[in-house]
Amino acid sequence: MKVFVFCGGMSSEREVSLKSGAMVRLILENAGRDVVLVDTAATPLESLVITGEDFVFLALHGGDGENGTLQNYLELRGICYSGSGPLASALAMRKDISKKVWQAEGIVTPSARVLTDGWVDGALDTIRFPAVVKPTSEGCSVGLRIVDNKAELRHAVSAGVVDFGRVMVEEYIQGDEYTVAILGDKVFCPVLVKAPRRAFDFYSKFESLETEYIYAPEVPEDDLQAIKDTAWRAYTALECSGFARVDIIFCRRRRKPYVLEVNTLPGMTNRSIFLQASLRAGYSAARVMELIMAYGVAQRSTNSLN
Repeated sequence: MKVFVFCGGMSSEREVSLKSGAMVRLILENAGRDVVLVDTAATPLESLVITGEDFVFLALHGGDGENGTLQNYLELRGICYSGSGPLASALAMRKDISKKVWQAEGIVTPSARVLTDGWVDGALDTIRFPAVVKPTSEGCSVGLRIVDNKAELRHAVSAGVVDFGRVMVEEYIQGDEYTVAILGDKVFCPVLVKAPRRAFDFYSKFESLETEYIYAPEVPEDDLQAIKDTAWRAYTALECSGFARVDIIFCRRRRKPYVLEVNTLPGMTNRSIFLQASLRAGYSAARVMELIMAYGVAQRSTNSLN
């Protein structure tokens, strides 16, 4: 069996994806796997000879690699792959739609409004500041901004629509940011993130050396359990499978976790929270990869599009 590691792609997260792909390849090769690294932006998928015995490990982030498009392509060809299926991937990538699912399930998430036509006078007069402006369909916090007044809001919305087509103006929740790794049915200890900026944005995730990740936060056990329970509910409400990372804000004043988003293909670089949380939970990197692959095979064997 060959393992094809898909990475790169054409999304705004290409560079991170290339690093994830290189790390996955290294781990799998060290474990004795026959690995083929594929930059999907440079290699037509139709040119690949992938049999029903092979496996595709998705190390893509954002764009068609994470929004259900590639997952549907692989499903229709009977190819096993890692992570969630087409429907769950699409729901998770569309932050505005995932919010509606969570709200219907009684899962707390910041309120938001979507704009597709840029600034509309009077449309956001009821917004309280600070507020969060973000694209509805980008990962890695690409394009995320926190604004403090109407002028900043107007600029962020107008620029966001030009750059991404659809933006979401979201309620700002004052609290501590956590991210929760999920592997199969295991929900790992929430990781407390202390970013140098108010937002855990792309810079804080991949460029800053000041961002702190606290893998055993000294907070009340009840709070940690509430965060874990909320992460699992958000994950299952979207019918995700295999593995993911869930981002949450815990409002200390209200003692309540708010779900921000589910990342169905979290980063796999040496700095990535998912791998580090798994290692601290007692899993070797090779074991994590083998489990992700096993979950992918099991999920595809059910012929489910979730």
